[in-house]
Amino acid sequence: SWQDLAREGLLAMSVDLAVQVPIAIGIYLASIRMGIGAMYQISTLQAGFPLYGVSWVVGLVFAMKIRGSTFLGQRNFVAFGKLFSYAVLYTSLLAI
Repeated sequence: SWQDLAREGLLAMSVDLAVQVPIAIGIYLASIRMGIGAMYQISTLQAGFPLYGVSWVVGLVFAMKIRGSTFLGQRNFVAFGKLFSYAVLYTSLLAI
């Protein structure tokens, strides 16, 4: 129904905000404490991460967002658990 779709959309937006708001707060706190130079450096680092720093994980996160939300929407928690286990294994192997 329309209410379920609106609720799911708001939940997805809240997850995105839960990730982005701490990053923005950290950047602004750095500018207050350490000056505009530190803010510029942190902002540049955050902008470059998708290209150079975490590009190996971006595809995995994209797959987790699409497939994981599909599994959860279908209430297929076993498949989501397997996908999550593979994601943890993959990121652990990248860390080595």
